Amino acid sequence: MEMAKKHLAVLAAKEIWETKMTQDQKNVVRFGMLPMEIVLEYKANGIDGRELAIALMTFAQSDGGMVV
Repeated sequence: MEMAKKHLAVLAAKEIWETKMTQDQKNVVRFGMLPMEIVLEYKANGIDGRELAIALMTFAQSDGGMVV
């Protein structure tokens, strides 16, 4: 079950990163912050917020890097 939650979060993060986020929102993720309106929308649809945050930061890391 845990793996299924993670997989759903990764799929959601891919959709968010590629289609729903502006460049400014992507830059915010690079600093470790998340646009809450997007996270809350997906949480309301049953996506685990923690797993979604991790997946979004993973996409940021692979698409230009995180700012630490």
